[in-house]
Amino acid sequence: AGCKSTQAGPVQSPEASTAPAAPTVSADAGKGEESPAPDVKIAYVTDKLGDNASNDNNFRGGQQFMDETGIKVTVVEASEIQDFQINARSFAQDGYNLVICTSAPSSELIKALAPEYPDTFFVIGEGTVNDQPNVASLRTRVGEAAFLTGAFSVLMSEELSGVRKGAFVGGARNPNLERAQYSY
Repeated sequence: AGCKSTQAGPVQSPEASTAPAAPTVSADAGKGEESPAPDVKIAYVTDKLGDNASNDNNFRGGQQFMDETGIKVTVVEASEIQDFQINARSFAQDGYNLVICTSAPSSELIKALAPEYPDTFFVIGEGTVNDQPNVASLRTRVGEAAFLTGAFSVLMSEELSGVRKGAFVGGARNPNLERAQYSY
């Protein structure tokens, strides 16, 4: 998410964007009474918390954000893919400024929903929506991370035991884990 785009062409500045500008918060917001938190509503819709996977890491980042800014983030665990759309629509109807969904399958749902709510910004983790001005799709390079993890694993094995061995255990069968397994 922090890397620059690999697409050719000029980068559009925020001032030239036709979408409404996202609210900004000073670094000192929420730390004192003189700078109250702005009226910003953020929702985080995820499929599962509590297993110490990436969603929990994202959630901890959200908690840190709330502590530093004073802005409240509403968190919802969606057990079914349809729940992502139901919750995202509900938050958009309630005037939320930002709705973050962590499920790649929610891409199609958000792609259909975003034009109905142009004043709400949507972020999809591992998403694939590229043609909506109010949608950001975040993609990780799973293969590159898995390759580095595999190389590190084998080198550490050699360092600790004198034998070059490594293993990969995937928790579910999906395209990201299959790329990770192959790259590892």
